Amino acid sequence: MYADSSGEFSFSRDAALNKDSIIAGYLSYTSSALPVNMLTDGFIINLQPQLNQLQNITVTACNSWETITVNKIRGKAKDYIGPGPEMRIIIITRFTNSENLTGFINEIECYSGHFKEKAQVPLRIHWYKWNNATSMPGEEITTANIIVYPYQAGWNKFPIPPKTIHYSNDGVVLGLEFIYPVEYKKQYASFTNDKQKIDWLNDMNHRWSLGMQTTRDANDGAFFIMNNESVAAYNKKSDYRYLKPAMRIDIQTCKQ
Repeated sequence: MYADSSGEFSFSRDAALNKDSIIAGYLSYTSSALPVNMLTDGFIINLQPQLNQLQNITVTACNSWETITVNKIRGKAKDYIGPGPEMRIIIITRFTNSENLTGFINEIECYSGHFKEKAQVPLRIHWYKWNNATSMPGEEITTANIIVYPYQAGWNKFPIPPKTIHYSNDGVVLGLEFIYPVEYKKQYASFTNDKQKIDWLNDMNHRWSLGMQTTRDANDGAFFIMNNESVAAYNKKSDYRYLKPAMRIDIQTCKQ
């Protein structure tokens, strides 16, 4: 669930068990978990600011900047059909920086599948640390709420606010989260039986989709987070093929 601009949200008590909990979170604030049976109409959840230890930075002079595209070969992309509005999923990919670049991402390009024509489907950008011990995405380090809107089926290119997502010597780990429009969530929630929900989900115009590609490099394999569960790796496409989101990025770096 996402709160509105004033921080308000609602849900049906019938949809939750007494042993369930609500976890409220926001960037730069400590998340708060509360049992459902404690909540009442009009309940206010207060979040405390979270102090983040910033990484060391190095200030250097640069007389000339250039933009370099990472993952230049687009290749073929096949639509991955997303789940229904009741399911939240973030699809994660890693760029390993084989080019030995440092700088900031100034543009992201990704493949959006055939969602309903001209539907404004928000796409939220996340980024993470890489955990070398587990060879998986680690702590989320998203510092800005970046939401973009795919404007066509196929490849879509979006500018990123300057000096927001750093591309370090370790590369970058990016997550894509498609968010269903509010009217779709309300429509789905209004159904009173499973058949109505299944019929709605079987209409692919109601389901967002993201282009997925294959790679032979295990380091490029994709991960996902389903609802509030732990990060998990996608299954192999085959013995020598791994799935990854169809993405490429432009890096602004100092020209040597």
